[in-house]
Amino acid sequence: MSPQFMLLRFFGLLQTIAGYVIEKLSTLVLSYVYDSRRQIIKQPENDILLQPAVDIANKIRKRQLRCRDVVNSFIERIRQVNPVLNAVVADRFKQALQEAKDLDDELDSQPENSKLSQELCPLLGVPFTAKEAIAIEGS
Repeated sequence: MSPQFMLLRFFGLLQTIAGYVIEKLSTLVLSYVYDSRRQIIKQPENDILLQPAVDIANKIRKRQLRCRDVVNSFIERIRQVNPVLNAVVADRFKQALQEAKDLDDELDSQPENSKLSQELCPLLGVPFTAKEAIAIEGS
């Protein structure tokens, strides 16, 4: 083998070793920095939060769950995890609770209201949030 070829192989091996060492060092440093700030988010304890959204909507529609109770459960969970996640920047909890009360009142007075059917409102009463890229009343 020529000396140039041997030199190229040597530098290739040196580059591989350097890449390996840099990867391991950066992983070590970054894991130290980020793992020290890691906070564990516990599983939800409230059974409402563990149910599929369609099931929650059906239970609200059948009056097995109150919409206000569902919204309160989600608000409580947001308050538990948001300090870590910072997912909800601007809340509208007061308005959501009022809307839940209004829906409960409507379902109590008209349980068979066709405009609230499963076909038209599959997620009736199920709270959700969207990033602020969506315009909402009052913001």
